[in-house]
Amino acid sequence: MVTNLPENAKAQWKRVVAARTPQEKLRELQKFYAMIPKHKGTKNLVKYIRRKISVLKEEIEESKRKCRGARYISSWEQKVQGVARLAIVGFDVNAQRELFEILSGRKLETYFVYEPVYGILEEFGVQFQLALLPSVERDSKLSDRVFSYLQTSKLVFFASTSENFKDFDYFREIAESEGIILRKIEGEVCIEKTVSGGIRVVGSVTDASNEDIIRLLQSYGIRNAIVKLIGKVSIDDVENEILGIKRYIQCLPLRKYNSHLLLKEGDHILKFESKKELISFILRKLSLIRIYTKTHGGPISEKPFVIKEGATVEDLAREIHSRLVKYFRYAIVWRNGKSIRVSKNFVLQDGDIVEIRAY
Repeated sequence: MVTNLPENAKAQWKRVVAARTPQEKLRELQKFYAMIPKHKGTKNLVKYIRRKISVLKEEIEESKRKCRGARYISSWEQKVQGVARLAIVGFDVNAQRELFEILSGRKLETYFVYEPVYGILEEFGVQFQLALLPSVERDSKLSDRVFSYLQTSKLVFFASTSENFKDFDYFREIAESEGIILRKIEGEVCIEKTVSGGIRVVGSVTDASNEDIIRLLQSYGIRNAIVKLIGKVSIDDVENEILGIKRYIQCLPLRKYNSHLLLKEGDHILKFESKKELISFILRKLSLIRIYTKTHGGPISEKPFVIKEGATVEDLAREIHSRLVKYFRYAIVWRNGKSIRVSKNFVLQDGDIVEIRAY
């Protein structure tokens, strides 16, 4: 095992997870930190817990300064709105501001950014929450909060100021030192906690049995969960997911060039001449599709439902109302100018128009 935590530390981690207030979580994290054996295998965990403690202390102090007896909700704690949250990070506040203003259409009055500033990226009736974050500096408390916040974003844009996007390599290096992986990884671990049913493992790891995985989760107090193992992963990756030591985040360098935007994806440079082109790319990147609905004899909805690629008519019906699933008869789907009658298991595609008939 990478961390080889003693049983008392694993028991303490359960109390960290159960903590409900920032003050309680801070106390439990500090106790957990004291129990971590300090060796090469726990290096990343130690750094991660230090960062979490630092961020919690800052949040508590901020709350004391601003709330004056009432719970203060800072900009860092704002809920995700729209289809998903997109964040803009970088080393240069001017480059970040410029991208934010282009994408959101919102002109900023302030020069410095000390906490997230929010806007909306909208086209096709699809809205993404856009978050402009403070600029990153190595080993700064504010950057700790930025990297912690990135985990709430589905996609991150790095505001590059380099013609060849070389500054992104340096940002990636800093992010990985903070446990944020910006490159493609060989596999993925997803742990979905459930209320009952025990632990079910879907897939396998390269260096242990599924029984080992179940015992590992139980040692951290997880009794009911679905563990999805995708691609090439190890049991250490499973423990990293439990503890949150490493997180993979989709992050792409983006910069303004003349009247358009340039984005680097792998070895390719993509050019976007409009926000519509960029949003279409974002939807594909996040494996999302737009589905328009209509009632019998009624008009087509202007605002689409945005659902996961591979979703069925039944998934759409559930998004609209559970009653449509229960009393479903059939659906009519308009695609490429043609209409077809389909069952609830019919797989939808981007741009489909759907009319659901129910009893």
